[in-house]
Amino acid sequence: MIHFLYPEIDFSFSKYNYLEHTFTHSDPLDCWSMEWLLDTVGLDYKNTISTTQKSYVKLNIHFPTEYTDLQYMPNEIWETIANSDNTYLLLYQATEATPFYFWKHRWNRLKSFLIKKNIPPHKVYYISGDLNAVSNHKRHMDNYWCDINVLGINIFEMMHLFRHNANSGENYKDIIDLHTKSEKNKNFLNLNKRMRPNKQALIYYIRKNNLLENNIVSNLWYESEVLSQEEFDTQYNFNEANYDELVEWVQQRIVIDNDNDQHSDKKLYVDTKYSLVSETYTGSTVNFITEKTYKPILMGHPFLIHGTNGTLDYLKQIGYETFPELFDESYDTYTSSKDQLKIIVENLKKDVIINKNVLEKCKHNQNLFLQQPTKEIVKKQLEEFLL
Repeated sequence: MIHFLYPEIDFSFSKYNYLEHTFTHSDPLDCWSMEWLLDTVGLDYKNTISTTQKSYVKLNIHFPTEYTDLQYMPNEIWETIANSDNTYLLLYQATEATPFYFWKHRWNRLKSFLIKKNIPPHKVYYISGDLNAVSNHKRHMDNYWCDINVLGINIFEMMHLFRHNANSGENYKDIIDLHTKSEKNKNFLNLNKRMRPNKQALIYYIRKNNLLENNIVSNLWYESEVLSQEEFDTQYNFNEANYDELVEWVQQRIVIDNDNDQHSDKKLYVDTKYSLVSETYTGSTVNFITEKTYKPILMGHPFLIHGTNGTLDYLKQIGYETFPELFDESYDTYTSSKDQLKIIVENLKKDVIINKNVLEKCKHNQNLFLQQPTKEIVKKQLEEFLL
């Protein structure tokens, strides 16, 4: 049994969101909360107002804000964590991979706050969406964060099935047959909602290589900030590309019907041969896998992943099949976003043939996804970390 310490049993720290949306509601129906995760993997928990057993003051962190809202929490909470041998602070943020080595100035504010409240690092537990969180915390030296208790877990496989079922209700078991019978009108499907810098670079090279016409690509530009020329040249520009073209092209919205991050439109997948996944991050800062990767797996699609290095390796470790017979998958081994992107773009120029063996792999992946292989992995990780 995991015990969460509250000032009163029926309580949510999200009530302290005065200046920022620092906390997510403590709601078992909200898949951004730890309560939802514990229910999903089958771990018992209990809210308590007693400090007689090991307990956690759990904060469901929404996003790495400036943590201004922490100052509004009752000081008795911080005194209990600091002075009770059985009470710890638990920062839950498995829906993000934004630890101190990624958002240093914001986490430094949090560190200063915790030190001021006399919270030593061994009293802090942190659950991140970065699969490499433990090694990354040790590698990026810091006099406080390197000594906290850290766990990195992958929950988006579970989250995507949950949100897909809630918003669609279809299991898409018939889509493999649809792929077998369909005449593919386009080569790849590439969906881009929040236009992060890596997605801007990808969209630029898709345009530069005249790859829009025979593919389905979205670019839901919403007045995002265009990445700087320095960032583009340093991280993504692998062939002396024209920055002015990038600025012009990435701000041109491309909208397709039924582009939804909660579930998927069958037609988009049946009309295309494979998915080009635009993940949240590239390079090697974190290893963060989201619903963007699991969507083509559920939809019976082969995939290329423009993401962090080691993503394909992780998927293979938990039983999924990748597609080296279709693509040069060496991009997964490179730590440089620039090197990754160069190989990805070369892959996009290929004429891909989807044969029976490829579809068998897709069927295997879909079946495995519906079995949720990460559920038991995450359950065991949480047991070892918290109990």
